[in-house]
Amino acid sequence: MMRGLRRWTVVLAFVGMIVSGAPAAGAGEIVIEDEVHSGIYSNEWYREADFDSLAAAAGGRATFGGTFHNINENDGAGGTWSNTRELLNEVWLGEATPFANVIVGASAFRIARGDFDAKIHEWASHVEQYLNKGQGRTVIIAPLQEANGDWVPYGCDPGNFKGAYQRFVDIFRSRGLDETKVRWAFAPNGWTTPGCGSITDYYPGDSYVDVLSFSGYNQGTCLPPSTKWASVAEVLDGPIAELTALSPTKPILVAQTAAGRSGCGGDQAQWVRDLFAHLKAKPNVFGFVWFNINKETDWRVWTGSWISPGWQDGTRTASYQWPLSD
Repeated sequence: MMRGLRRWTVVLAFVGMIVSGAPAAGAGEIVIEDEVHSGIYSNEWYREADFDSLAAAAGGRATFGGTFHNINENDGAGGTWSNTRELLNEVWLGEATPFANVIVGASAFRIARGDFDAKIHEWASHVEQYLNKGQGRTVIIAPLQEANGDWVPYGCDPGNFKGAYQRFVDIFRSRGLDETKVRWAFAPNGWTTPGCGSITDYYPGDSYVDVLSFSGYNQGTCLPPSTKWASVAEVLDGPIAELTALSPTKPILVAQTAAGRSGCGGDQAQWVRDLFAHLKAKPNVFGFVWFNINKETDWRVWTGSWISPGWQDGTRTASYQWPLSD
């Protein structure tokens, strides 16, 4: 829905959500009213213009804008330029809250040991530049995403991952960036590489996590070893159940999801409709961020000139809030 039609309030600590008219939560429960908030990873640098065009085509805005970062991304920028600040700010100017994934190209052991503290401080200073622009700017940060997979340099080391994740949070807190500005997402992959433990093994603890997140894709028949078109429930319900059991007082945002646009064995537009409806019915899930990039396959629902009818239909049923807290 368009801005202002359904207002909601997110508790600053993000340990739960209070929605006008929602039933009271019992002990250990989250009650999120029948709603879902969408988000999207734009492949454009000038995301403000892309988000505005998407909103016009879809008939409503996305609450979240996904971004990917490396702590070295400002090396050599020079002068007053900041890649981090400007990327986050483009999302904000597009009237969305950034969901920022950030990696370090090293082992979890080295990060946890403190070898990259200075670089994390430096990256945090660039996030501060974005926040210091004011007007209610906030960000959700997911440090070292998908650490339960063997495809990232810090992966498959749950003990050291927890220490590495906590280092990120502690460094930001030492700079005075509390939960009114930065909220922290635990963002494993929905599927764990065999021999790398389980999602539970990587959890840094309730005091370090505000939002539970995960990646879950319908690869269809496009990407081996997948051999079938999977339903929304098949892709997402397992990780949702695992995260809910891990910490039932935390809200869940699907950090990355998508289904192939064509030739992957199914109807992407219908999968998108099902995604909005399915997550809307999950009482502890408040949204998702769509991976709108032509990468391993064409995951896009929006190209700048074409929009999926499934995204249009889903947007009509979705909620929207910017900024996140009233």
